[in-house]
Amino acid sequence: MFEVGEECQRRALRFLVEVEGMSYGEIVKLAQQHNPNTKVTKNALKYLSSKMKADGEALKTTKQPERLKAANKARKRVVEISTTPVENSEPAIEQVQVVVEESTPTPTPTPTPKPTPTPTPTPSVQNPGSSATVQWADDPRLKGWNGTLHGLAKQIYNREVVNSRSRVRMAQQLAEFKLEIEKSMRAASNNHTKKAGALLEADVKMVEATLQREDRPGIKETMEAVIHEAERIQKFASETLRLLQYTT
Repeated sequence: MFEVGEECQRRALRFLVEVEGMSYGEIVKLAQQHNPNTKVTKNALKYLSSKMKADGEALKTTKQPERLKAANKARKRVVEISTTPVENSEPAIEQVQVVVEESTPTPTPTPTPKPTPTPTPTPSVQNPGSSATVQWADDPRLKGWNGTLHGLAKQIYNREVVNSRSRVRMAQQLAEFKLEIEKSMRAASNNHTKKAGALLEADVKMVEATLQREDRPGIKETMEAVIHEAERIQKFASETLRLLQYTT
């Protein structure tokens, strides 16, 4: 979460410090667990905190009660489980397949088919690591260009050498997240087929009440958080393309 823009870094730091009650050392350890090559350090977090304070958005670091700390630890365990990579989530996939088989029984016993291997998630944009599909050197605006970069073009090049590879990895991760959301949608569709309307709504609200009582993230709040961040990603990516003259 700390490998993106500063605004997202501020939101992440505020959540981990004010809601989760984590120290800078714990945040650094958490970042290193998920990304050994992370650049998150205590000094970097202190610097970001000082900038937030200068902007009138100082962190609230009051000591939390022991009961709330215990609840936060339980929430962290839930977050760690939910962020397990797709390739390690085979048990959950098998469970969904069992439900589908039970909902459509066959008249005569048949051998259980072997589960189909989960396809490797791919980004919506094909071949994001290469722009060979467009021959930019043939653009009429580059007629007579000798291939040398200078001035602003050189600055953009230096920036994109680093950022473009990061965006390729980000697109691959988003493709994996998309599969997770799709599985949730298909499971919800099965639930809706079995029981719709007020009956399903009552079941869902009972689940939400139980999650809330156990201080766990709810269905509605987590889905809305995904939608919020996805919309911001789309907004910033589209605006970047517009500013760089790709779109109007």
